[in-house]
Amino acid sequence: MQPLRRILVKGVAASDVQGIVLREAIQKVAKSMGVKGFVRNVKGRPLVEIICEAGKAAPFAAGISRLQELLGTKFDVQGPTEELFDEFKDFEVIKEDDLTEMVWGLQGAGRAFLLGEERRKSRLHMSLTNEILSISIR
Repeated sequence: MQPLRRILVKGVAASDVQGIVLREAIQKVAKSMGVKGFVRNVKGRPLVEIICEAGKAAPFAAGISRLQELLGTKFDVQGPTEELFDEFKDFEVIKEDDLTEMVWGLQGAGRAFLLGEERRKSRLHMSLTNEILSISIR
C-alpha cells in the first residue's frame, strides 16, 4: 500500500476555488500524471481538498498551481502533507448535494462575469454546463 498525501487549495473567497470547474481540471491533471486519489470542495470554506498517492504528490501540486492561469483565478496550493491512510484505484471528484453544487456553479458563473468578454463567455458556459450535467447524470 502506497502512503497518501493531502494537498489543500485555498482561495480568499469560495468563488476563487469552487464553481469554476477546478475539481474537474484537477482530475484531468491527475489522470494525465497517473495519480490516484480524490478531490472535493470543503463546504463552508474557500477550500478544495485533495488526497493522493505520495509518490507523485509534489509534481501533482505543481501541476495544480499552473491551473490558476488557465482558470483565471488565484489560489494558494499547500502541501503535500505527511502520510495518511488508504489507497485508491483511480482519481475521482467527490460531489456534495445538488443544492450545494448548484450554488457553487452559480458563484463560478458570477465570477465569470467579472472576467474579460471572451473568457467570460467560455467560463460561464463551462461552469453552467458542468453543473447541469452533473445534476442530470445523478
